[in-house]
Amino acid sequence: MPGRDTQAIASLSVFDAIDDFLEELERGSARDRDDRPFAPEAARELHWCLMGHVSAEFGSLRLGEVDSRDVEELLHELADSGVALPRRLALADSLRALFDYAEGRGLVDDNPAEWIEPGDEAEDTEPESTRFDRVLSFGLRAATAGFLLIALLLIAQSL
Repeated sequence: MPGRDTQAIASLSVFDAIDDFLEELERGSARDRDDRPFAPEAARELHWCLMGHVSAEFGSLRLGEVDSRDVEELLHELADSGVALPRRLALADSLRALFDYAEGRGLVDDNPAEWIEPGDEAEDTEPESTRFDRVLSFGLRAATAGFLLIALLLIAQSL
């Protein structure tokens, strides 16, 4: 980000940081955590995630305003709306890459996506109310089947 002064850096929006990061990515100068250039598939994934959900959710915020709670909330909202775990993992990785980039340039002090997991519990479990509804439904069906069986036995005996 040549030519930016300290005040401009302090007010840098997430959208501007995404734009700068993706420009470096296209030039091949952006590096991953292992100091390697991003593979073409990873670059496409970064572009899709950052210009989609991340830009829509955080784009107007200043880069330093985004914290780990914001990242967790976004991932949980996506899980609740049915976004698959692999897509949420890609989004979490993209956020980590963006903030690694920003941290490496002194734009943020730490990476708010560093320790965030995309809530895979949403894939494996269901809300307690849904479990209760399923158990109640099963119980009612079992009771209905039992009553029908008793009624059939009583009708058979009366014949």
